[in-house]
Amino acid sequence: MITENILAGNIFSILTFFFILATSQNVDYDSMVTELETNFPNLQASTISFDQFDELFREELAKIPDQFREGVAQFILEEREHRHSKYMRGLYTLGHYMPRGHFGNPVVILYFGSFVRAFPNHKVADLRLEIARTITHELLHHWENRSGI
Repeated sequence: MITENILAGNIFSILTFFFILATSQNVDYDSMVTELETNFPNLQASTISFDQFDELFREELAKIPDQFREGVAQFILEEREHRHSKYMRGLYTLGHYMPRGHFGNPVVILYFGSFVRAFPNHKVADLRLEIARTITHELLHHWENRSGI
């Protein structure tokens, strides 16, 4: 019975995390214009540079409240693509959560090359949304790990 209560409490905590995250951002991506989007309105993922993508990554990461990033030692952007399986062509892994990454601390990794391959025709605003979704998804794994699920 105690185990069931703990598990129910952990699931409640995770659901609360996502509710707060979703409601705390209240970001209207259609009306949000950055310098990158102003200067390059037709820029697509297939032509975006690593540095431009890194800028989007950092902007989206900064929008997530500190309490939800708590316990993650690093958020890393790797330039390479990460294929999900050599047997499944066209399926790319956008990000990873590693509970024991660098020096044994939790790490979230996003793969620039995977985003370019998976969303070649996405404009900057759409790419920004995919970055935010991926970061949030990887943070869910972090909170699942912390809660023992």
